[in-house]
Amino acid sequence: MRLAALRLLACPGCGGYLELKPSKDDPDGHVMEGTLRCDPCTRRFPITRGIPRLVDQPASSAVATASRFSRQWQLFDDIAPHHRQQFLDWVKPLTPETFCGQTILEGGCGKGRHSRLLGDFGAADVLAIDLGDSVEVAFRNTRTLPNVHIVQMDLMRPAIQAVFDLAISIGVLHHLPAPREGFRGLLAALRPGGRVVTWTYGLENNEWIVRWIDPVRKRITSHLPAPVLLMLVTPPSLLLWGASKIVSHLGPMNASGISAYVAYIERLPLHEITTIVFDQLTPTISHYLPRHEIQSWYSQDSLEGVLISWHNQNSWRATGVWGAQALR
Repeated sequence: MRLAALRLLACPGCGGYLELKPSKDDPDGHVMEGTLRCDPCTRRFPITRGIPRLVDQPASSAVATASRFSRQWQLFDDIAPHHRQQFLDWVKPLTPETFCGQTILEGGCGKGRHSRLLGDFGAADVLAIDLGDSVEVAFRNTRTLPNVHIVQMDLMRPAIQAVFDLAISIGVLHHLPAPREGFRGLLAALRPGGRVVTWTYGLENNEWIVRWIDPVRKRITSHLPAPVLLMLVTPPSLLLWGASKIVSHLGPMNASGISAYVAYIERLPLHEITTIVFDQLTPTISHYLPRHEIQSWYSQDSLEGVLISWHNQNSWRATGVWGAQALR
């Protein structure tokens, strides 16, 4: 971790400020080994391999899902140019300029692909957190960026100060045991006038997944070793890739539901489509959330300028401002 991250962190137990006792520094500015100590409650938290470990008794189901995704990101650890447009599609109508100069919490960073983008967009600081060992991959992918800080932490029990301009979570809340608690964790990070941004699976137009695919995930694929699952997802990934090419050759159409999604992924390489199929089948928890559920999160009195919109007619992107003037 870099020293700049210290002002953003809090004790998971009492919320107090943490003091740093480094034991091993790195020439590129990271504290690679050390201890974070809380004076009020005397608790101590380690820094190992450059990453603060602020994990405090997470739910076992959350740990299981985080562990599955950790193995996924160790297999699919690359960051590619197409990830930029994917991210911007998930956060519309926000643009790279929205993130410039902001202090940002990223709730669930995975391998760090969005963390790196936020850093490249010119964020003042990005605190990217994840419960699982994928933080090791994220640290490796962002280590050269002085404004990105990777911390192992539970989004449902965030150990942070309420100083963030923006809290964002892309594709994570629907994998938590209690998605609403994760959303509240994002809100807890914000200063007055701060913005929250989320992207989640939708229930609408995904009923076929809930009925036919999700039982297979729950009973079989979420229990398979990652290398075995990777072999199993290769044939359906090839079929999906081929279907996207056929749809693209049909020309403009009034696409809806699954056809809209297939048309969208035509721009993605086969490797990314394989990642998507793997991602659907590996977690122990996946919630498909109806619009009214997302609306209920954002209907709090202190959130203004709420925007909720479709993405590919199968997922929900949303944003709102914590007690400040709405987007125009």
